[in-house]
Amino acid sequence: MADPALTRIRLNIVSHIMAETDDLNSRVAHVRAYAKAMVAGMWIMDQRRHMLKPFVDDAEIREALARKFEGTYGAQAYNHMAPLLAQDLLRDLARLYLDRNRKTGSYTNVFRKASERNVHEALREYFRTMPDRQERHHEFGEGITPEEAAALEAEWLERDRVKYLKSFDEGWETVKKAAEELDSDPLTEKIKTFRDKNHAHLEMQPIGSDPGPVPVSELGIKISDIFAFADKYEPALLELTRVTTGGLYAVKNFHEMHERCGNEMWRILSGLPVKNG
Repeated sequence: MADPALTRIRLNIVSHIMAETDDLNSRVAHVRAYAKAMVAGMWIMDQRRHMLKPFVDDAEIREALARKFEGTYGAQAYNHMAPLLAQDLLRDLARLYLDRNRKTGSYTNVFRKASERNVHEALREYFRTMPDRQERHHEFGEGITPEEAAALEAEWLERDRVKYLKSFDEGWETVKKAAEELDSDPLTEKIKTFRDKNHAHLEMQPIGSDPGPVPVSELGIKISDIFAFADKYEPALLELTRVTTGGLYAVKNFHEMHERCGNEMWRILSGLPVKNG
């Protein structure tokens, strides 16, 4: 007859293991949900970036708009447009890449969550076994026995698992390197300072200095720097999304669509003909 005390111990062990498994599954699902929110935020940021770029870089659009507003009170409001869009883009970059709050869907936070040992191992194993969940059916010619066909299928499956595992590890190195570069990038601190002292707060100079807001213009952030920052870290964000969710995105198509939307909007507003193609 089984010892009741021993049975209770075994049940407690099983219950503990199941609870740990449920907790890990929950944390992995949590990371994937955060990553999906992160990439959705990136698409919005990319749209806004392509709204700003033609406005500041396309001389034809700028000159046409300047003619429309010349000698009007509307010119005063128009002069706010470039700074307003640039500040909005800075805010997007700050919250998308740099926010360390544990409740945010930022690159920094998703990377931190995905770096936890058990979570990382679970994500890596899921990615390695992605071929197991794909449709796999090969036609074999005559002379191949069912046993031989099964052996070939198993061999090919293992080959694909090795390939997927390598892809995960290489992708993770890209993600890790970008996280390290974010920490040391001089523009990172400038963007944080702008967000903290100007965008989120109207921070004033300390006592002993000239009274007035902190002069964020002295940070020296140029619009070209903002574009360069977005371009530099966007591939790593997409790679972080890929290794945590297994999802791939048609980046080139999105860029082209956003670029076309931004260009057409300004050409229509400035009275210029819309370019086809």
